[in-house]
Amino acid sequence: MKYNKFFLICLSGFFIFSLIHCMTPDAPKKWLPTPEQALYDTYGGWIMAEYKTGIDSRAKASGELITCDNGNLYILTNMGVVIIPDADVVSASFFMYRNYGGELMVWTLGGTLSTLSHGYSFLISAPLWFIAGTITAANESRNGVLVLQGRPFSYTEIRKYARFPQGLPEGIELSELKFKPVN
Repeated sequence: MKYNKFFLICLSGFFIFSLIHCMTPDAPKKWLPTPEQALYDTYGGWIMAEYKTGIDSRAKASGELITCDNGNLYILTNMGVVIIPDADVVSASFFMYRNYGGELMVWTLGGTLSTLSHGYSFLISAPLWFIAGTITAANESRNGVLVLQGRPFSYTEIRKYARFPQGLPEGIELSELKFKPVN
């Protein structure tokens, strides 16, 4: 009986851990700055946008947010800059800075497993560890993430984290923009 509950807790933890990582950006490793570094980072945040390309077709673009200017969303992708008219954006997830939801979930699972040494108190301490840790990790996984759904969108919040928050400067060649160097 004790091991069945333990298995259920581990399985639940794995499921919740997987859900938390659904909100993980496809940004290159170490792309997103820490919350402290985001204050001074000169590159834009990471955006994943879904947009209409025709009557019944949609496409996705993900990359660095260059700017939200003149009714367009400018995203630097691996293929270059994609310009998406605001009216065509269906949904978008914007990642301002790195959060630690995944790391907290690992600590939660470790703490839950450590309660095996508590004897019969395991029946109380394991669920407490699991519930408190999962709530904390889930809350942390939303930090630095802004999901835009429904119309109309307001880009006020994400504009602050664009490479050019006040719009494209004159003389900028979009084809010459380069990705942030990641070490």
